Amino acid sequence: MMISVDTNILVRIFVDDPKHPEQSGKARKLVSQYKKVYVTQVVQVETVWVLNRAYGFSRADIEMVLKKMLNNQAFNLENEVVFTLAVQQYNDSNIDFSDAIILQKSIQNNLKLLSFDKKLQKQSGVVSV
Repeated sequence: MMISVDTNILVRIFVDDPKHPEQSGKARKLVSQYKKVYVTQVVQVETVWVLNRAYGFSRADIEMVLKKMLNNQAFNLENEVVFTLAVQQYNDSNIDFSDAIILQKSIQNNLKLLSFDKKLQKQSGVVSV
């Protein structure tokens, strides 16, 4: 049986939080028990934000977590194609992961993305306004 997890559980799979050491063990045990974990696109984006803001993960550390999610068959990722392309774009540029998701979803729908964001405007498929 597949389960879905919120951001707090997903983060605890990857982070040993000294304030909540029991939560990491519980989160990892759930993955082992159920074998398949569905990760919504919102949770994917929130996880990157939490890893950076709450835990101070570097961009390289976040990239490692994203690749682990992508390469581990236990994770069933919503919009896996978008996730994969967003991870690649995040790795190859200086834009935020959330912006990479937004851009890749726009591209998948054959839409130009309009933005005021200077970093994002440098990406193919984005129109400066």
